[in-house]
Amino acid sequence: PVKMPAKFITDQTEVGDRVILDANSNVYMKMPVGGYFYDPDGFPLKGVSSPEELLSHLVNFQTFSAASWLDRPLERVGTEVAQIRAETDRVLVGDFQAQTFMGAQILRGWTEFMLDMIAKPALAHAILERLTDSHIKNFDAFADAVGPHLDIVQLCDDLGMQDSPWMSPK
Repeated sequence: PVKMPAKFITDQTEVGDRVILDANSNVYMKMPVGGYFYDPDGFPLKGVSSPEELLSHLVNFQTFSAASWLDRPLERVGTEVAQIRAETDRVLVGDFQAQTFMGAQILRGWTEFMLDMIAKPALAHAILERLTDSHIKNFDAFADAVGPHLDIVQLCDDLGMQDSPWMSPK
């Protein structure tokens, strides 16, 4: 059995795709029939052409690592983790979602961000910088709430495909 937050709303389209809906019942992410993971449905920074334009998209950075379906405030999670810590001698792992490279691709678009790194490096750098700043701020709150009770904090990003890295290591 898997426990899911009450706000984690999924549905199935007429063609069989699985979708995750946001609080307004808009499709947020989609997993096509036969797929293995959800991809974003739309890219909020798709039309941005300069670093200055990112100022009107600050909310996308501030909320990126805070899933819309979370149903408990971080302080409550901290209390729950403290209780688990007091009742077990097992290793406790906290998963902090801080994708920076993948986050830029999700916000900008997979292909668009890869092209930005070549054709618009200032924009690519600004997107990565804003994501990093947001992750640091969100991590500080995460660490304050649950950090004292954890043995390991897991961070993840996605730098590769099934058979190769996204780009040459060079």
